[in-house]
Amino acid sequence: MNTTTGVTSWEYPSAHGDQGYLSPVAPKKKLSIVAKSQWSKILGYARQEATSIQQSKQKRFMGIRKFTDVVNKRKAEAAAKKAQGGDGSTSPDGTVSGATSIMGMLEVDVPPIEKYSMEEFAEASFNLNRKGFFGKKTTVAKALSHKNELIKTSLLKLPTKELETQAILTFRNITGFMGDRESRKEETGHAEKILKAGSSAPEELRDEFFCQIIKQTINNPSPESTLKGWMLLGILAGAISPSRDFEKYLLSYCESHREDSHSVGEYARYCMGRVIKTAALPPRREVCTSMEVEAAKMRLPVLLRVYHLDGSFDMMPVTSWVTPSLLKGMVCKKRGIKNSQAFGIFEMTPEGDERFLEQEERLLDLVAYWQRLFEEERVTGDDGQSKKQRKRALGSNFYRVVFKVHMYFDIPKTDISAQHEMFVQASYDVVSARYPCGERDCITLASLQIQAEVGDVGIADLQTKLARYMPSKYVEGTRTGEISNEIRKLHAAQQGKTAEQVEQEYLEYVQEWQVYGSSFFYVEPQMSADLPDEVFLAVNPKGILIISPESKEVLASHPYNEVPTWGHSASSFVLHIGNLMRQTKIYFATEQGKEINELVRSYVNNIINQS
Repeated sequence: MNTTTGVTSWEYPSAHGDQGYLSPVAPKKKLSIVAKSQWSKILGYARQEATSIQQSKQKRFMGIRKFTDVVNKRKAEAAAKKAQGGDGSTSPDGTVSGATSIMGMLEVDVPPIEKYSMEEFAEASFNLNRKGFFGKKTTVAKALSHKNELIKTSLLKLPTKELETQAILTFRNITGFMGDRESRKEETGHAEKILKAGSSAPEELRDEFFCQIIKQTINNPSPESTLKGWMLLGILAGAISPSRDFEKYLLSYCESHREDSHSVGEYARYCMGRVIKTAALPPRREVCTSMEVEAAKMRLPVLLRVYHLDGSFDMMPVTSWVTPSLLKGMVCKKRGIKNSQAFGIFEMTPEGDERFLEQEERLLDLVAYWQRLFEEERVTGDDGQSKKQRKRALGSNFYRVVFKVHMYFDIPKTDISAQHEMFVQASYDVVSARYPCGERDCITLASLQIQAEVGDVGIADLQTKLARYMPSKYVEGTRTGEISNEIRKLHAAQQGKTAEQVEQEYLEYVQEWQVYGSSFFYVEPQMSADLPDEVFLAVNPKGILIISPESKEVLASHPYNEVPTWGHSASSFVLHIGNLMRQTKIYFATEQGKEINELVRSYVNNIINQS
């Protein structure tokens, strides 16, 4: 569309060559029959495109809506059953209890909110001389009232011209989101601009953003615009925090509207919870994704896949404040795991590298980081790759959130779900060759794994699926047929056993190994003539092993009674070997020093508590 002063013209190619262009520049001239037909077609295409976009948006959140509806239905059923005398918390498959408690874990307990007046805050902090130094001073009521026109200066007294300029630009996006001014940009686009500006803004500017939205919700003649203002306030509250001084005014303003009609009250309560949770965590590291923005607009969580090492996954509802520790609790609830201490949430790269997630990381920040990496790779790419090759490569490589064993504490056999996760971890470590396991051991364990997964039926085409049950060095050779037959013979002896029985046998088998329960870290010994340049540091409940990456040979073994102390920095881990009187220090260069340090401390504390 070409836009000139006072005139808007459209140009579309005609079906009759160069003579049939539609150009309504001269409004007095009547359109020809051909032009009218052309115009009808164009309008039809525009309607189809608009309908397609709207249907796509609605379909995107159909799964989330369905999930929420099911959860609310189960909550109502549980409450009704409890009122009739039952607890309503369990069912034969545990789904009612799991779904209800998982969503309950996302609820925010809002403490009593003290009353603070936005008018008092505006009187003390607003820039009321808004018409120039010698102009008439505006009133607080006017400064705190909805405005159809754009502002020419910031509401608050900001310290620099750059911040004032950003405040004016943000007000444009706020009014665009709320529909107070016409804009070609979609609501999500306006919200993303505000979030991007707020992600690195000082607290004065963050307060300005909140004040601008509040201003546009006061005395707003349009209920639709008012609701969108509250919607935007909820989006912003999950991404950035106000200053400590302004937070109490923001919460009080939300509290005063929590019982309002037309969904405003629901958004006010939603905002309060997000303000409290956002303030309790460190600042966000990434700008919210469009998916998170769309979910927040409807006060819904984002559904996140949490994978397990056997290839299964759980769809978990995640909000802006969900951290790895909370997500771990939610997965344990869903899976029926009673002893959660042994497990953790990890990031797994496309190459299979794992990183234990720090307890204050936000899951949605991690997702936003992945998306940013994906977009950067899609834009840059390799010069030698075609678009089709690049798309294929990016489509097959993706990051994952993985629930797996973090610390190998003893799990009671009565906790069947936790035992199953320990079995999944053990079989994954055997097949991925993390443990130095011989051929006969691998064949025996493969027969147990097959019985646990498929039972007495077995696997007819085992030779083609051998990679799931054996390390790669046994799959790539010429003896795959022979190995498959050996596994079948041993599997025949396992028939009749339940999955729980063979999983327990599997665990008892591998627990005899010296390296069982080890978390492996690739490190570089420093100033040590006895060790190679690179080794695996294997940390397990009994001690610390130093292993050769090539031969998998254990080069040194240090039980915890020989480790009086240890330490770490951002780029190293240090081990003190000996006793309190005489010690030898071994330094390792690694960026995972903190994680190694936490593992060693947890295992040592566990030994002390059991003694």
